[in-house]
Amino acid sequence: VGDAERCIVSCNRRFREIWNVPDDVFDAADTDSPIFEIGASQVKDPEKFRERVTYLYDHPAESSVDEIEFRDGRVYEGYTSPLHDPDGRYLGRVFSLHDITPRRRIEETLRGRNQVLEWLATGAPLREILNLIAQAAEQGRDGTLSSILLLEKNTGLLRFGAAPRLPDFYNEAMDGLAIGPEAGSCGTAAYLGRRVVVEDLMTHPNWTAY
Repeated sequence: VGDAERCIVSCNRRFREIWNVPDDVFDAADTDSPIFEIGASQVKDPEKFRERVTYLYDHPAESSVDEIEFRDGRVYEGYTSPLHDPDGRYLGRVFSLHDITPRRRIEETLRGRNQVLEWLATGAPLREILNLIAQAAEQGRDGTLSSILLLEKNTGLLRFGAAPRLPDFYNEAMDGLAIGPEAGSCGTAAYLGRRVVVEDLMTHPNWTAY
């Protein structure tokens, strides 16, 4: 809750955690300015965030529901409405946040799946479809890198399919990889015919040779 002078008068622990605001900064702030800047530094579009909050304080009659996208992939639905005393005088604003990250990821997954199906139905080139699948897997998952390798059944070799964000030297090294019981992650998965999960490439025996 912020007053008409943009001083924070009340805030719960969860709100502080969402914005990663240290307690000493929060407790020492005379206005919301330092907290506001900490928040702006964490969202995808800081300037848009600043403009929106400033606009709402400059228009005290307005309520608003906005989506706030964080750099780390989190998405929150922010709700704010004005506060008035019994005589109708403007006192400030109340803000609340609702985590909609899981919903956003489901929506993005469905959009990606539908686009893949559309491209398949229209006969799009295989490489473009594979790139789209890899991009959909990365969407909304900060730090995720995806690659798709195709198995040549007659040779037992893996061939490059798609890897929109992986470097060329890695893709070139994987192209022509022979499958086997300890052939990295993809090569082992193709050899065993099942999913293979490796938590640490630096220590897992499947990656010793690489």
